[in-house]
Amino acid sequence: MNLFPDPASRPELLVRPLDATSQLFPEEVLTPAQRGHDAQSFHVPLVEDSAADALLLRATLKSARSVAFQVTHVERLSEALSRVAQERFDVVLLDLSLPDSRGLDTLTTLHAQAPRPPIVVLTGFDDEALAVEAVHAGAQDYLVKGQVEGHLPVRAIRYAIERQRADDALRQRDWLDVTLASIGDAVIATDTSCIIRFLNPVAAGLTDWTVQEACGCHIDTVFRILNEETRQPVETPVARVLREGTVVSLADYTALVTRDGREIPIADSAAPIRSHDGTLHGVVLVFRDISERKHLEEQLRQAQKMEAIGTLAGGIAHDFNNILSAMLGYSELAMLDVPSTSLLHSHLQAVLTAGQRAKDLVQQILAFSRPTQMARHPLQLHMLIKEALTLLRASLPSTIEIRHHLSPDAGAVMADASQMHQVLLNLCTNAEYAMRETSGILARLSYLWIAV
Repeated sequence: MNLFPDPASRPELLVRPLDATSQLFPEEVLTPAQRGHDAQSFHVPLVEDSAADALLLRATLKSARSVAFQVTHVERLSEALSRVAQERFDVVLLDLSLPDSRGLDTLTTLHAQAPRPPIVVLTGFDDEALAVEAVHAGAQDYLVKGQVEGHLPVRAIRYAIERQRADDALRQRDWLDVTLASIGDAVIATDTSCIIRFLNPVAAGLTDWTVQEACGCHIDTVFRILNEETRQPVETPVARVLREGTVVSLADYTALVTRDGREIPIADSAAPIRSHDGTLHGVVLVFRDISERKHLEEQLRQAQKMEAIGTLAGGIAHDFNNILSAMLGYSELAMLDVPSTSLLHSHLQAVLTAGQRAKDLVQQILAFSRPTQMARHPLQLHMLIKEALTLLRASLPSTIEIRHHLSPDAGAVMADASQMHQVLLNLCTNAEYAMRETSGILARLSYLWIAV
């Protein structure tokens, strides 16, 4: 799109930018030899289908002071897409009216192919509104053809690059803020004066301080810690990091005192925040709630105690089992010498049955002390219940009547006979205790009634 006169008919236009900028902006114009080796260098693709406009722009950029431009001129969008895919550019000068693309589609297509370099739009007087729309669509700036003399193109390009860098830095900071806010541990960052500059939601939840209230406060105000055993305040690791300049961790038995006075056991570490040259800029503190871990540790210690008790019980049960073996053996021998119809024989049988139950109980203790699986067999519970009721009836006064209804068709269950018998005996014992208490209460009430 050619908005400039033909340079062949007016050759003075080819040197006009140099002359004009030399007079109006002398600080912006130096020859390449004068720029020396300290000048910045930018690689710029110029996407322009007008040779005259491209020539003027290249001449203007070439005359810039303290900036060296390496310009690559292409006339079609397809050529520009091919170049940006293969090379790295600092900024793109883009005409929106090209032979193979026109309007905002030109910008969106190029930006999709090369999202990193900033884009400065070139437009004619009639297309300035379109250029403004392009800026709203993502272009960093625009240049109106016919007004690209002097320092304006250089300034627009440099401003576009700086704005892009600022946007990148802002996006990077936002990304870091989101990352820190998403960490499962609590994070607090301070400056070298121990003033909080960052607090993620987890830290806010543990300390009971909001992000808005905590930022700007001293670390000792928000992060208060004490020793759980001595109940004495503990120096914050932030102060130690600032003093020693190394990574530090909290001692064991450290608790965080929240804003409302609750105590939460925590573990943490603090590290210095340094720049690339090693300058200390602050401290980052990372801590977590270890209440669940301490609970699990307590459960583990309890399990270890139970294991020790089981080992001790196993040793005692083994010796007791030897004593029971002798008792059962002599009871069986005595039963052989006593007639089966005598009362003594029935008493010896009761002793033998009780001894057998005691032996089964010892076996349970031994099984508890050894990690073995109990054997389960089909059992008819009504038989065990009858035996338990017989023991219960013998221990209750004759004035108490026990009625029961046991169906022989109740079916069988898979269980260990000794364990089920022990459960029934425990139930019967509790029932016996309740009945005796009830009988005592009734007797006292009768006595009071008689006295009245």
